Amino acid sequence: MMKSLRWSVLLGMAALAVAGPRPAQADGAYAGISLFYGEEYAAVWRLPTETHGFQAYEIIPAKNPRQTLALLFVIDQAKIRAQFVDLPLAGTGKKVSPKLERHRLKRTGQTEDALLAINGGYFTQDFQPDGLFRTGGREIAPLTSKAVHSGAVVVEQGRIELIARAEIAQQREIMQSGPFLIDPGGELGIQRDGPKTERTVLALTGPGPGGGPPLLLVAVFKRPLSLVQAATLLHQLPVEEDGRPGLPSSIERALNLDGGPSTGFWCSALPDRSFEPGTPVRNLIVWTRR
Repeated sequence: MMKSLRWSVLLGMAALAVAGPRPAQADGAYAGISLFYGEEYAAVWRLPTETHGFQAYEIIPAKNPRQTLALLFVIDQAKIRAQFVDLPLAGTGKKVSPKLERHRLKRTGQTEDALLAINGGYFTQDFQPDGLFRTGGREIAPLTSKAVHSGAVVVEQGRIELIARAEIAQQREIMQSGPFLIDPGGELGIQRDGPKTERTVLALTGPGPGGGPPLLLVAVFKRPLSLVQAATLLHQLPVEEDGRPGLPSSIERALNLDGGPSTGFWCSALPDRSFEPGTPVRNLIVWTRR
């Protein structure tokens, strides 16, 4: 595990006393981070992944430690590379049955020898990407001006960048999505609360360890949260200062991907915690060792 990511106990937080026993797969001391996301406190456990540059955490509600609020993956992009995977369905008509092609995420992750695979962007009822999607030298769907599609995920030399819609140009590997939960610059991007649902979010810190590329955070929220709650939780992740362990720099931006029944992930180190989306999804983001 990267030294800069060794989060230790933060003393004096009453919520930790009610967090209960650690998850069975947690591999060490309680990480000790207490986060408040508008309704209650949550706490963070480190999970075993045994891959340099890739670390998993489980976020659990302090009042109900047997539940999982979210899985958080912290990725050193100098060691782990990303790619898009397009998963079109042929001959399915106008609507896609939830029973079609189950376990596509797990199968794709295993085929690609992936450390992690997650659901990607929005798609329409006829299973076309909803918003700009370019990959493999092809533009599969055009740019949209819908308000929710305020940003995009770019993969450049295996590294994820999160850009605003105004920055979209001729990037070869790009997937439009949104909204921004944390706006570029580090400010909360969501001010009004809305419906609660499962969510998948990508976030980038400032410069990584030793001034290297930004660390990437992948957050998969299993328990329904509003956009404000998800943004608030991510915004509270601590930064190293005055000897306190944490991220090397604060989250600089965070972008929402498709969620609800589309939410899912496959992690090779945590197969028992992985779960498929409730419906087939059009595209994935996959991470492998460089």
